[in-house]
Formats: sequence, structure tokens, C-alpha cells
Amino acid sequence: MAELQHLSGNHLCNVSLINAASSTGPIHQLTGCTFLLNNPIYPFYLMSRSHNHALDLYYSGSTGKKLSTLNALFCEYGKHLLENREIHHSLRLLKNHAENLSAHMLDMKLDRLCTHCATTSDGGCCSSYMEANSNALLLLINQLYGVDVKKQHTSEVECCFLGDTGCILTIKPIFCLNYNCKHIVDQAGKQEMATLEYLSGRMLNEQINLESIIISIINS
Repeated sequence: MAELQHLSGNHLCNVSLINAASSTGPIHQLTGCTFLLNNPIYPFYLMSRSHNHALDLYYSGSTGKKLSTLNALFCEYGKHLLENREIHHSLRLLKNHAENLSAHMLDMKLDRLCTHCATTSDGGCCSSYMEANSNALLLLINQLYGVDVKKQHTSEVECCFLGDTGCILTIKPIFCLNYNCKHIVDQAGKQEMATLEYLSGRMLNEQINLESIIISIINS
């Protein structure tokens, strides 16, 4: 997990969702991401984004508002969520997926590539625009992991979750994991990219699954 955070700290906003060639079911494009239609989480996620106005509290608003929502949710539900067996299982899966993804990123030498890019005048992907891709539930998941989720600085240039040693979020926003810059694509082989997309897609599917579990518990 530390390696994944280190890579993100070097301004790596990485990897697209499941590659169509490696999926086992039909796919659908939703806000630039690829989801399996036969994934039982897909309809729930679409509903939560588009049709259920009660969930606007979790997915919309400023970063400050999302942090306030996170703190309120953690104070009210944190202990109960941490005692839930299904959530424990999902958190373990996410940790395993994140470690596998991190290992592959290191094998591809993306730490060196992204470190070099971040040191250039126009380099680095973790701009202030990126923090808007977080949501209160994603931040809550990180808090459940033990991350002290709060703004790291007041700069209007960089993402507020970018600390001295990199991104503080163990679990990244979907867009951060869904992006491959030209430098990554140009240096990677076809099989390396396919593996990268598969590993990130598996992780993101579990993130969506965990969000749905949390919502069902909060709304029960």
C-alpha cells in the first residue's frame, strides 16, 4: 500500500478501467469509464449518480462540504461500519488489489517516469481540479482504513490531498485511476497496459461495491 501512495505522491494519476478485450461481459461507457453491465453493482452506481437525489449529499458539493459530510458520517456510523463483516471483507480485497496494482506499476517503472514528469514546469497530474473527483463515501472508506482525511495545504494549484510524501488517500478517486497520460502509453508494452487496465478495473469494481454496501447500511 505504501508503494501505491508513493507513486501517487509522484503525481501519478493512473490507469483506465477494465479493458474491453479482457472483460467477460458486455460493456457500457459511463462518464468516461468502462463498466461491466453484468456487474450487479452497475445499476446501483448509475442510480446513485443520476437518479437518487438523496445521494447528492455524498457525491456533490465542494471539497469542504464533502469533508464535513465525511466527518458526520464517520461520527455516526464509523464504529458500526468497522464492525461489519461484509465491509471488513471488502476492505481486505481492496488492500490486496491495491498491492497487486502497485507492484505492477513498479515493474513498469512508473515511479521513475512520474517523478521525472512531476519535476518539470508543466508536469504532474494532481492539480486542484482533481480533488473535485473525490466524494464523501470515498473519503469515508479512506477514514475506515485509518487515514486522517483532511486538507494538506491551501494551495489553489495542487490537489488538497497531496501531502509532503504524496497522496494521502489509500483508495483513489475513479478518475485518478482512470487516466493514462501519453508518457505512460508510449513507454509501456501492449501486455503491460492490458495488465494495468485489468488490475485497476478489478480494484475500481470493488471500490464501487464497497460504496454500495456502505450506502445500504446507512440507509437501512
